[in-house]
Amino acid sequence: MRPRRESEWTMKNENTNPEIESHLTKLAAVCCQSLRGNDEPDSKVVDSLLKSLLMSGFARMGRAPLQHELEQRMKNGPDDKALHHAEEVLGITRSIQKRFDAIKLWESKHPGDDKKNDTKAANYSAATDS
Repeated sequence: MRPRRESEWTMKNENTNPEIESHLTKLAAVCCQSLRGNDEPDSKVVDSLLKSLLMSGFARMGRAPLQHELEQRMKNGPDDKALHHAEEVLGITRSIQKRFDAIKLWESKHPGDDKKNDTKAANYSAATDS
């Protein structure tokens, strides 16, 4: 069986953009790596992708839930293991969906709080002028 290229993972949808497709493809790849290695997906990578996906507007689009999108991409991906280990796929994608929901809730309650950057004057004279 020939391995599928990463471009074959994409599931084109009318309600999408290239940025969201890229994030979904990368998330599916991380999930498949986790499935092959029997490890949890790297939380820093997953969180970064989930935040990017959220900021790209995925949550506001009329699409299937993230968990369903990832399951479909994993099953259509380059590794047949996802087809034969449905419960493991479900567990991985469920944890990703829960993390996405938590990030979405956090961002809705505390928009922009993750950096805690106070605005500062561009230069010294701008800070001292009144």
